Amino acid sequence: MTEAPGRGDNPAVPRYARIPLSDYGAAYRMQILDSLDLIPGLRVIDVGFGPRTESADIAATVGRENVREIDLEGVLEAGPTGNGVSFDVSGMWASYRLPVADHSVDRIQADRVVRHIDDSLYFFDELRRVLRPGGLACVTEPDWGSLVIDPIDAAANQAFNRFVSTSVVHNATFGRQLARLAQHAGFTVRTVLTVAPVLRDFKVADDILGLTNITERAVRTGRMKRTVADSWLAAMDAGPFLASGIIFTAVIEA
Repeated sequence: MTEAPGRGDNPAVPRYARIPLSDYGAAYRMQILDSLDLIPGLRVIDVGFGPRTESADIAATVGRENVREIDLEGVLEAGPTGNGVSFDVSGMWASYRLPVADHSVDRIQADRVVRHIDDSLYFFDELRRVLRPGGLACVTEPDWGSLVIDPIDAAANQAFNRFVSTSVVHNATFGRQLARLAQHAGFTVRTVLTVAPVLRDFKVADDILGLTNITERAVRTGRMKRTVADSWLAAMDAGPFLASGIIFTAVIEA
């Protein structure tokens, strides 16, 4: 059974799926801010799970009063702009209504949200509902199927990716699907951007990606052999080490 993704109290879900990647995510966050084409006075909503870390940067351009942070995890109190709203959508993956009036915003940032929604087309319909005609949304998702790791053990890497995609992260390959889903919902796809953060410190990567914890779970559930897992983890720990995966951002116009 697939676990609910992105929950802040679920240590089995990689931090990569739950929080921005600090310096490792700086490139894709800059892509988002540039692609939103922000100018003073635009009304913007920043949608995601947990604290909205880009809201302050958005507010610096459009004005603090014009940014609304929407946290779907139920942990945000006010957020950096003081205009936050927080509600827990666990158990409501199929559909929910954003607390925003029709055609009332100019820009939307939706960071690692789509894979949490069982009916992804409904979510894109919600984005169209709240965007003004000609408004832009940047929708960002990592793609877990793209994760590559060295020291190379192709069998272990593939087993890890399969386990994450089927048993840990909900809709784990939505990154590659964003443009198609948006187009089906009636958006014009302006462009699709990618960035592939590179992690070269195993301990940092283990913290962000959950390599050890997830590998141990894969062993316990029979998805990876103990000997393969132990050898792979030891090689990664000994180094040299490298891990990378693709983060997709679809820039779409209503």
